[in-house]
Amino acid sequence: MPLQTLFRRRAGPKPVKFGAVIAAAGLSSRMGAFKPLLPLEGGTVIGRVIGALRGGGAEDIVVVTGRDAGLLEKALGAYNNLSFVHNADYAATDMFCSAVLGLEFMAGRADGVFFTPADMPFFSADTARLLAERLRRGEEHIVIPVYRGRPGHPAIMLPAAAKELIRHKNPGGLKGAIEAYGGPKCTLEVDDRGILQDLDTPEDYRKMGGIIG
Repeated sequence: MPLQTLFRRRAGPKPVKFGAVIAAAGLSSRMGAFKPLLPLEGGTVIGRVIGALRGGGAEDIVVVTGRDAGLLEKALGAYNNLSFVHNADYAATDMFCSAVLGLEFMAGRADGVFFTPADMPFFSADTARLLAERLRRGEEHIVIPVYRGRPGHPAIMLPAAAKELIRHKNPGGLKGAIEAYGGPKCTLEVDDRGILQDLDTPEDYRKMGGIIG
């Protein structure tokens, strides 16, 4: 048998591919402005989320849109490997509905999936990488980052876990679905306060140096 054939057959395992779901279907009612496209650090709020996820290994990202869907799609049109799913009932549903739509879209597209709301842009790419590395070990199905004991975003999960979360029918939204999940899951302590920081109000935004015109 040719040596070339032997070498091909002895190739290493297939690399793990990560994807991500970003929930951006909220009304932004408390902010008084469309949060995903607010300026932040030379870009936008959602641009920073995308950058951190990409830095953590997410190759394939889907954004779940609601309000101003067309505006958001146009603003993000230059990104590669970025898809959109529209939550037509965004005004009457909670984030869990958007999570379900995004996770359904990602089914079969990745070996591990991050999930985060679009208004939590301050977690680092290093944190995302740590979460991906922990999931890659294969010991847990869901990994949640915590900072000083407090859970935050992004979460990361195997497709099998995502499939179970989608089926959750009891109260509590995504948090309740994760709590009810019977498979192996864990928290991962990270030195990253950004996993807890969201942008709900103009005051939150001002504290981060932003100004709403």
